[in-house]
This record gives sequence, C-alpha cells and structure tokens, in this order.
Amino acid sequence: MTAYPAGRRNSIIDVAGVRVGHLTIDRAGDARRVRTGLTAIFTCPPQGNVARPAAIATLGGRTEMTGLNFVDDFGFLTSPIVAVGIRSLGRVYDAMLSRRTRVPLGWPPIVVGFDDARVSEQRRGLFTDDDVAATLDAATDDQVPEGAVGAGAGLLAFGYKSGVGSASRQLTVDNATFVVGALALLNLGRRDGLRAARAANTTGQGDGARVRPLRGSALIVIATNAPLDDRQCKRVASTSLLGAGRIGAIPAGRDGLIACAVSTGVLLARNDRNERELELPRVSEMTLGAVVDAAADAAEEAAVRTLTTVKREHGTAEYPALPQNRAQELMRGFAR
Repeated sequence: MTAYPAGRRNSIIDVAGVRVGHLTIDRAGDARRVRTGLTAIFTCPPQGNVARPAAIATLGGRTEMTGLNFVDDFGFLTSPIVAVGIRSLGRVYDAMLSRRTRVPLGWPPIVVGFDDARVSEQRRGLFTDDDVAATLDAATDDQVPEGAVGAGAGLLAFGYKSGVGSASRQLTVDNATFVVGALALLNLGRRDGLRAARAANTTGQGDGARVRPLRGSALIVIATNAPLDDRQCKRVASTSLLGAGRIGAIPAGRDGLIACAVSTGVLLARNDRNERELELPRVSEMTLGAVVDAAADAAEEAAVRTLTTVKREHGTAEYPALPQNRAQELMRGFAR
C-alpha cells in the first residue's frame, strides 16, 4: 500500500494548471503499419510571458531532447514538453517555432524523441505544422487517455507493448496540502527485468518467452504545486528516476532515462527589465523530503501504468499487451 493517497483522478492533471494533449496515428504504411504520435504536456499558463522553476535529470546516454541545456542553465521552463518518434523530432521542433497554435509557446521548444521503429514505419515524415498545432491546442486538464496513445503508440517496454502512464499523490506537510503528478513513457527493458517491487516474493521472470532486449529510453515528467526552486526541482527529478527504476526501468548499455520536474507553485515573470533579484518562495527541506518521496511513488505507478493500461488489441505478435495476471501483480501494491 502506498504511503500517499492518489489524487482525485490519479493523473498528472490533478496538479492545477497542467494540461496534456495527444495525437495518435495508427494506419497502414507503405511497408509496415504506422504507429506513432505526439504527446504534449503543458505546465505553464497560457499567457506566454511567464515561466515555471524546473530541472532535468538524465541517466544513461540514449537521451534525445532539445532545450536541455537551456533548462539546466536558467532553471526554468517556458515551453510545453512534447514527446514524439525520434525521426520526427526536428520536424516537430520546427513546427513549434512556426507558432501556428492558439496558445503562446516559449523558447526553446522542448522535444523528446523516442525510437518507435520496431513497430512503426519511419521512412517518411508524418506530422505537418497543423498536426502539431492541433495537438498543442487540444491539450486539456479534463482527462488524459493512457496506454497506446500519442507518443506511446509505437513504444515497447520489457518485451511488451507499452504506452503512456500517469499517476498522482496528495500529501500534507506542516498544515499545507500539495499534489504531485507524474506522466511516464517507457521504451526500454528486458522481459526478465520487469519487477513487481511491491508484491511479496515476486520476480521479473515474465512468461518465459524469448524476446530480444529493448534498447531505448524513458521519460518521466513530474509536476507539483509545491513551491520549489530549480535546485529543489532537480532533487525531485533525480529521485523520480529511482521510482521508475523500482520496476526495472534501469539504463543498461546504451539506454537512457530523462526526468523533468516542474513547480507550478511558483510563477516567474519572463523578460524582467527591472533587473531586480526575485525572492522565490520555496518549501523547507523537511517538506521537500516528503515531496521527493511522493514523486518517486507517483513515478513508479506511472511507469507501471505504461504497461497495464495498454489494450490487448494494441499489442503485436512479438510484443503483446501485458497479460492480465502480470498487470494485476504489478498493480497490487497500489491498491487504494
């Protein structure tokens, strides 16, 4: 049983101000089926002249992401985070710069690429500027579909079909209540590396089928309304990777993990011409410890849900959806 209760919808959108949009493509291609898409996560309000404290943590070398150095250097985020198939990363970056969306976008565009070539044809460009604009404009805080949707349409993890997973946690510290939300996309792992960390006496033996190991990457996005500065966001981002690692999402060889943590509890004015120092509100180190713990918990469940929310029809002959008994085993420790 988790130490922190889930949010109202057990989703990253339980954090006020966070919106998510998906575009899914699943159709016949010239040679193979095309299964790919876009997933956009907004953590900044739509005014376009504000930013949020943020930090990025990476583990392993297979991490393709634009804007990483900007966030590391300045400690804030102004752009939505967009996940996409690696061959379309540049195309989506350019489309975001074209600014055809109804909502203002910050700079630089934050785009994370995933290799979905194992199940999706990648030989031709798929996304137009209008596709990208429509995905960003459609981002909502009403409901976030999970499973083989958006950028998760072509992803695989631990020898199974994977996709998008999300979770949230509520915590009360020093008479203040905060929400921590996580969204995960997994595209790596060996079948015998999948672990049910919360279920007693279980291992990652899977169903015994021989499936070649998946070399790839993973993305964890953490949002919280707790007021954090960028240093504290770095702690949260780093620890969320450990949460995903509890189920076996650990870089091996050329794999790579990316985590981005954003505080929606602080609003920063961009282009402040008064050149004054900003006194940022932030939680105490004691409170930060609880936020970090809740973030790891939410990241772990979000990572599990990338597998357990995939429908059977979205699997392939080589990479089926996770069997129901394994899904129940993985979710057992998150029972409410």
